[in-house]
Amino acid sequence: MDGEQVQELPDVLHEWIEARAEETGRSREEVLARAVTVARLIDDHDEALGDAAPLDGAAGTSTGELPERIADLTARVDDLDAELDEKIDDVRSRVIQVKREADAKAEADHDHPKLREATESVDDLRPNSTTWGRTSSRSGRTSPSWRSRSTPASRTTRRS
Repeated sequence: MDGEQVQELPDVLHEWIEARAEETGRSREEVLARAVTVARLIDDHDEALGDAAPLDGAAGTSTGELPERIADLTARVDDLDAELDEKIDDVRSRVIQVKREADAKAEADHDHPKLREATESVDDLRPNSTTWGRTSSRSGRTSPSWRSRSTPASRTTRRS
């Protein structure tokens, strides 16, 4: 077939080329060139592809295979979804456990001087740093009051 040119394509192929060109916005020549390129790739790598199942008309699926494949994929997605939910719950539980352990180990009256200094330096950089304010702790040290901004009740309990 090398060097042999086909003058006419069957009507079915003409219709497919026209429809594909219209769908993709490509010229008929581009569609045909791409189809030939794909055919050449298939020929070059035929052994890697294995045997193809017969196709059902235009659907492009082997007989009865599509519903089965959809069911398999749906089951896999459901399994992965359940596994993801389980892992998220595990991580959430572990984070809560670590926080509780850290809270239990920390003294109620402890301080983080480097964190306090960092927040003070950030407050100094803000154009309106008075909105952040300071509250006094029981030890007489000042700390950022950003935590107490959530509710008025928490502000009064922190300042006392």
